Amino acid sequence: MRPGQVLPVSGARPREKRARGAAPLTPRPSVRSGVRKLSGVPTGDLPERILTMLKRLESEPKALRGAEAVMVRIGGRTLSLSAEPQRIGDLVSATFKEVARLVEALRIREREVEARTGELDAARERLKSERVEEQAALLRFSTRLLQAVNSQEVMALAVHTVAERFEAPRVTLRLLEETGRWLVLRAGVGWPQEMVSVDRAPLDGKAGISIHAVNTRSPVIVADCEAPGSILTREVIKPLAERFGVRSALAVPMVLGDRVIGTMSVNSREPGRFGPDEAHFLSLVASQVALALDRTGLFATTRQQLRELSLLHEVTVAAATARDLDGALFAIIRSLKSYLGYEHLWIMLREGNRLRLRAPGGPMANQILELAPGEGVTGWVAQTGDPLLVEDVLKEPRYRAGIPGTQSELCVPLKVDGQVLGVINVESPRPGAFSQEDVRVLSTVAQQVAAVIERARLLETTQRHLWELTALSDVSAALRGAATVEQMVPVVAAEAIRLVRADAGILGIIDHTRQRVLLLGASGATASIVGRDYDIGQGLTGHVIRTNSLYRTPDLAADPLTRPANREMLAGLGPAVCVPLRTVTGQVVGALTVARRRAAYGETPSFLPEEERLLLTLAEMAGNALQRVRTHEALEEAYMQTVLALANAMDARDTYTAGHSQRLADLTVAIAREMGCVEEEIQAIRWGALLHDIGKIAVPDAVLSKPGRLTEEEWAIIRRHPDEGARIVVPVKRLHPVIPIIRHHQEWWDGAGYPDGLKEEAIPLGARILAVVDAYVAMTDERVYRAARSHEEAIAELRRCAGTQFDPHIVPVLCRVLVRRTPQGPPDTC
Repeated sequence: MRPGQVLPVSGARPREKRARGAAPLTPRPSVRSGVRKLSGVPTGDLPERILTMLKRLESEPKALRGAEAVMVRIGGRTLSLSAEPQRIGDLVSATFKEVARLVEALRIREREVEARTGELDAARERLKSERVEEQAALLRFSTRLLQAVNSQEVMALAVHTVAERFEAPRVTLRLLEETGRWLVLRAGVGWPQEMVSVDRAPLDGKAGISIHAVNTRSPVIVADCEAPGSILTREVIKPLAERFGVRSALAVPMVLGDRVIGTMSVNSREPGRFGPDEAHFLSLVASQVALALDRTGLFATTRQQLRELSLLHEVTVAAATARDLDGALFAIIRSLKSYLGYEHLWIMLREGNRLRLRAPGGPMANQILELAPGEGVTGWVAQTGDPLLVEDVLKEPRYRAGIPGTQSELCVPLKVDGQVLGVINVESPRPGAFSQEDVRVLSTVAQQVAAVIERARLLETTQRHLWELTALSDVSAALRGAATVEQMVPVVAAEAIRLVRADAGILGIIDHTRQRVLLLGASGATASIVGRDYDIGQGLTGHVIRTNSLYRTPDLAADPLTRPANREMLAGLGPAVCVPLRTVTGQVVGALTVARRRAAYGETPSFLPEEERLLLTLAEMAGNALQRVRTHEALEEAYMQTVLALANAMDARDTYTAGHSQRLADLTVAIAREMGCVEEEIQAIRWGALLHDIGKIAVPDAVLSKPGRLTEEEWAIIRRHPDEGARIVVPVKRLHPVIPIIRHHQEWWDGAGYPDGLKEEAIPLGARILAVVDAYVAMTDERVYRAARSHEEAIAELRRCAGTQFDPHIVPVLCRVLVRRTPQGPPDTC
């Protein structure tokens, strides 16, 4: 028997009886047909109530008249049923109907289960595919991360990968700064580039998804930022969210080990865009980014250490190869700017009680700046010896405005053995541009730079002392070469400017005869101040002369001791020092003033103590030189007066006409001016005319006044007088330009003259002029040995001898001069 079959107990079919007049019996379902209908039905699936119905039949009394018995096998159970045939038929019929309905319900349910099973299988396949794709995407991302060599590449790759994965318009990567107080935007998609590293969110500020992700160390999902109570609506980027239409957001922390280093967040214009799966993927990306940043950070640290070593090596080499301290400082500035990427960087060194800019860079180039210790951030660092990092200069009371637009500043000291030599200062137009790492690096470099500066400074001090000695030796030689005060003054003024790097020098000399101060030198200052004089004791120069002491002022033009009449000419001059010119005996003979122009930017540096010491040394040398020159000038003047007296005496011996040499001098000067000679040549020709015959002092009167023809021996005596005259004026240095004129005034144009037989233009011009004028005056003057000739005779003789004895170009010039000097008109001969 197959399961589910219902079979009769006996093979006989009972005969049905019905009472007379009774209604026809309801057709009984065939047991066989019932069996057929139940065939194939999994009876194990029949509900419990069918079994209950069949059990009820089983409990019917078997002794009923006309009862039939059937056996039903359901699953592993066999039921024996006995009842009236009609009852059994009805029950079986109802049972089959219920079974049929239930079988249909089971088949419907079976189809639903199969459909749901298919959906679940498809969902499982789809989820499996998505997981595979997610894993593949993460694998590709990890591979590309391994190829990134720095943190910028890592962060850029991360935000672009997330933006592509989620098709998001805005992705943000923020990192915690070293202090742990700020979340700083380091990379992003959909953000303006100028906001990178500038946008900073304080952790103790308004709540936001990034800050919430840091604090909770778990992902934060905002399904709809417009929903009441959304975290996004309370964060500081709400204006941006509203501007770009952000509706949903997701943020996850970037965790490295046991610490949060930053966050990654993504926004969407669709509400409900992000769920646990997206949060899971973004968390995996953030974890890999954190590891990659740590790896690149270690790589960057190693590379930074190598760069620092290279920088220190370059600083050492640059300093070792520099020729002086300034060269070493500028080489250091170039290295720091190149290696560290700083633009606005400079070095200030302590000089005396001031900080002075020695190596400017960027906008500070070509500027002069001077600070007192404690003044500004730079002065504070120089005074305390501690580095100072200023994230926002507007909030720093010690900040002193320097480069326009500066927002952050870093200053570190240059120290050797605890002594501050100076500072390295860096400024940036970005707030918070410098980190503690910058402080460490710059401080490390500063230690090496300080050692280099100390060595360079010692070398510079030695070289400067040597240079000062050499310079003072050169000045001494130049002053010894000055024969007059006029020659000495420009030397002193120019050397003073060069020695102390000044811009103007003024030299005032005492005129003891008039008891006044005469301004003789003004190198670099307004030229119109030269030649002014005033009473001793007036003005700044007079004050120094009267007090016999050094005087310094921060502003020469505005100083109360400066005479009002000189203020306009001294406009623009700032720091100045005035020192007295003293002789070895302590006598004050003048004063020397040097000044610097006021700088267009910053402060003009005042003069250092060593510069003032150098000026005092120069002033003492100048005072002694001035005294020597004046003494020499007095001796020369006395000698010249003696020589001139001798020349006048010789003039009286040789002619009856008074003022012979003076007339000779007047004519030679007139001819020299007519021929375009410069003033120095004219004065030399004048003195040559006055002294040309002074050598005749060695000629005996018997020879000089002999009325007859001279013998050869007497002519030899006469011919020696040009040499004798030249030797007489040699001791007078001022008359050295006159010596050639005196010596060669007897030379002839054709070379027949004496003492050297010079000819034509080999003869000095002054001597040629003097030869023509001397011949004319000699012919027109009365002599002891002959009578004077007429003007016409003298001109005729000059014309006849032009080209042989006389320069043919000078004789016509003499005629023109004589024509202008004759009131009654030109002589016929001219």
